[in-house]
Amino acid sequence: MTQVLAMLRANPALIVLVAFLAITTLVFGVLAVMMTRAGASLRPLVFLATFFAIVVGPQAAFHLAQAFDWIPKRSLTWVAARDRAVAAYTEDDAALATSDGVFTNPRAVFGPDADLDLVSDLLQLGPASPFAGALVAQMAMIPPGGTTMVARYATASDARDAAERYLVASVGSAPAPGSDGAVTMTRPVGDVIKVLVAGRTLLVLTGATEREVSARLEAAPVTATREESPGSAAARDFWLYRPAVLAALTLLLVAVATLWFFKGSSWASTVPAVAGVEPLRGDALRRQLLAVNQVDAPLTVEEEQPGGRIVVTWRFADAKWVDIARAHGLRRTHRLLLELDEARRVVRPTEQLSALDWSAGPQGGGVQWRTGMGITFFQVEHQRVFGLQLDKQGRFIPQLSYAYTFNLQEMKAPFIAATTQAGWDWRPTAWHGPTWLRWLTN
Repeated sequence: MTQVLAMLRANPALIVLVAFLAITTLVFGVLAVMMTRAGASLRPLVFLATFFAIVVGPQAAFHLAQAFDWIPKRSLTWVAARDRAVAAYTEDDAALATSDGVFTNPRAVFGPDADLDLVSDLLQLGPASPFAGALVAQMAMIPPGGTTMVARYATASDARDAAERYLVASVGSAPAPGSDGAVTMTRPVGDVIKVLVAGRTLLVLTGATEREVSARLEAAPVTATREESPGSAAARDFWLYRPAVLAALTLLLVAVATLWFFKGSSWASTVPAVAGVEPLRGDALRRQLLAVNQVDAPLTVEEEQPGGRIVVTWRFADAKWVDIARAHGLRRTHRLLLELDEARRVVRPTEQLSALDWSAGPQGGGVQWRTGMGITFFQVEHQRVFGLQLDKQGRFIPQLSYAYTFNLQEMKAPFIAATTQAGWDWRPTAWHGPTWLRWLTN
């Protein structure tokens, strides 16, 4: 458990992903219960979960791969060329020579100002220490109040992991190195700390001020410095971070997400024809759909033109009312645009919602209008407007409130039933695109 917490602290992006996953799971669970009780299909939740996986999955995989050191760590944030050069360090194996678990030349390791009578073995801190697993790890006091800790590990990966654990334990996080190649932070105790990884060597310097610690880093006899681009050479040369690869992967993900958005949304809302029913001719089905006008519901069904799309309109809010000496208007219109494909025995509906709210009075006025087109999986709306009502001629009527309830499934149900019982599929589409693009939108 301790190692998991340390990994999360060292990789804040994983905390965000875990929180997002928990919230998404909760929301999807609540929606699944509501939709099941309403008798709706759970296909829309499958569609949304897959869409989230396409968008978030690669990001989660990337951060997990970095956290477990499956790929070299490197930030993908673009920076200007003049800001890209940072210091990198190499080890001086001769100065870092060891014998019997200690450095053979402590003066070369800890510097001329170190008090060699106060050198301690960090391996004695136990298995929970960040230095556990090191081949050798020692600390020297640097008067008046600084320290130098040097540890060598079997591999560079072990050294980086130890640096992250030390930073998390000391300051609560493991940020990226600065321009000098080291992580520099102020610890809760008030002193400044620099943590540097050079090859398989971990170097930790502490002191009263950043200037003091930086000077000791520059004079450290165990490392040599050179200028290079951000990140290690392994990260810089890794195939995943090449611009062409990143661009190709981005385009691929956009293409997959776009394809699933259109095809998946249509699949999620499709209602297949009733099995074993002989399909009706297109003109017969058209007459049945137009006959829904006879249903006792606040909707109208008409053709845009003879033989063209069938337009179903539900005006589920159309009120005029007065409230606090202001006149308000409220309009809500939901339309289904039905396109009949007789060759494939498919009805393709597209939904369009328009909303208009306006107000005018002594304090001023305003208008809000919005519209949208696509596929709505599930919608139930109830609203009550309080205030004196106005009739169509603008006269007051003895009603103090106006209420409406809109259930999208109730609006669609008679048309879905007429379609599927006629042996046709009900297959919603986000938009009726041009003929050459029907393979995507349908």
